[in-house]
Amino acid sequence: MNTVRGEDSPGITSAPKSGPRLLTASLDEGLARLEYLVSHQRRLGLIVGPAGSGKTFLARQFARAARRQACDVLHSHLLGMDGRELLWSLVAQLGVRRDPREARFALWRALADRLAENRYERRPLVLFLDGIDQAPSEAVEVILRLLHLAAGDQLPLTCVLMARDDRFERIDSRLRELIDLRIEMEPWGTAETVDYLQQRFLAAELPAATIEESAVEQLQHLTGGAPREVAQLAELAVVAQLDQADQLLDAPTIVAVFEELSGAGLGIPLRVS
Repeated sequence: MNTVRGEDSPGITSAPKSGPRLLTASLDEGLARLEYLVSHQRRLGLIVGPAGSGKTFLARQFARAARRQACDVLHSHLLGMDGRELLWSLVAQLGVRRDPREARFALWRALADRLAENRYERRPLVLFLDGIDQAPSEAVEVILRLLHLAAGDQLPLTCVLMARDDRFERIDSRLRELIDLRIEMEPWGTAETVDYLQQRFLAAELPAATIEESAVEQLQHLTGGAPREVAQLAELAVVAQLDQADQLLDAPTIVAVFEELSGAGLGIPLRVS
């Protein structure tokens, strides 16, 4: 994910200035917590939840809201990434041209200089670090040093770790001790699934009234409320509804969409009873 660089006043607002909202109550709450971290210059946050619970989706929504704000947002996945790779990834995402074969000192200097620029411009930098529960020790050392540098030089940096809840104990204890705020991502209830599906239909200029209650119940049953799976099914449901025009979106259609999505190998487990 490339840097998202803003244009307006400092700070982040949860609602983007254009495009569909596509948020639920839990996502709104997650965005509010992220905004708190940045606006109060906290150094370290954690987004934790089961696979498919919307951790990455929340990070993307935050970045989307930052597009027209004075904020830089980076996103790196740490699985198998050593310290040099992480440094080069951050420098490259910030648009600083550096040879990945350069010495670590040069990469650190480039990153520190860019952070100093952000401080003078009053431009926060938010760094999402996905897979912290699978991060090599070298990458963890880079994160710890980066947090220490930001605190000592009063740099406008907020790091947000992302991990599965069942792997929380795998996070380095030194990082766990520094966490200022924890954001729990959980499966959606029926109300949130309905809210998301209605928003997705309205964004596609389809009336939400074309969704039968049975279709929503079936979607909730098939996905267990996992946001990623709900979103995947909602996308195909919109396509199906466009094809069937004036017909209502019903439970059999949702099942057919589910079977098509499962057959595409997209990772949705079979929950049909």
